[in-house]
Amino acid sequence: MSAQKPTVDRIWLQSGFLILAFAVPTVAALLFEERTFNEINVWIKPLKFQASTALHLFTLYIVAQLMQAADRRKPVFGFLVWASALASLFEIVIITWRAAQARASHFNYETPTDALIYALMGLGAVTMLLPAIYLGFRFLRSAREFEGGSGLKRGIATGFLFGSLLTLLFAGYMSSSGGHWTSGQVSDAGGLVITGWSRSGGDLRVAHFFATHLLQILPLTGLLADRLLGAKNAAARWPVYVVLFLVAGTSIATFVQALNGHPFLS
Repeated sequence: MSAQKPTVDRIWLQSGFLILAFAVPTVAALLFEERTFNEINVWIKPLKFQASTALHLFTLYIVAQLMQAADRRKPVFGFLVWASALASLFEIVIITWRAAQARASHFNYETPTDALIYALMGLGAVTMLLPAIYLGFRFLRSAREFEGGSGLKRGIATGFLFGSLLTLLFAGYMSSSGGHWTSGQVSDAGGLVITGWSRSGGDLRVAHFFATHLLQILPLTGLLADRLLGAKNAAARWPVYVVLFLVAGTSIATFVQALNGHPFLS
């Protein structure tokens, strides 16, 4: 008997590792680079995007393993896998290429070509989230078809849906505003450690961060609730709802905070 053909979701796993491979020369360049953009090393931004994009792809791949193999072989699922993987690679290539030029990858309208590339990046960012929205609805409406406890299933459904929708909302506003600063010093210098968020004024990246990582936070919350309360216990959903309220609330609150020109932490 011949082995079954691998399902297409492995493309997410392979793309995630390929993006992590980009991080190796990026780290090496960071150690020896003297050029700056927005007053920080030019390679800091691509390194952060490489890590976060790989995490996103790994998250999609892990969640897909809870689906039946037959569902993972459906044309719509295959299309979403390939489209999001290619969009992710496109985003990373552009961001890394722009860093090598010490030029902006986002909010760049210097030439018609730059504006077109940025528009394509926006389309790519939306494409990256489409599988999460698809999976979120599938787990919400047909949770019995998937493996895992009630907490994990509800964590995936709510995390993927609320995380994707809030990310689209905040990223869309940020794009229309032409930048992530709303007040204070227009520079990444002196920002918070690791994240780089502004300490002198409002920064829309804070809300974007909390929204995007709902995709990991809520499934992990549901998994932990299943372990503590029992996978078949419907009460395992309640910790998911509590954490959703806290993290989504924090995301919305920091968005309002940024609009009012206040830093997340001064």
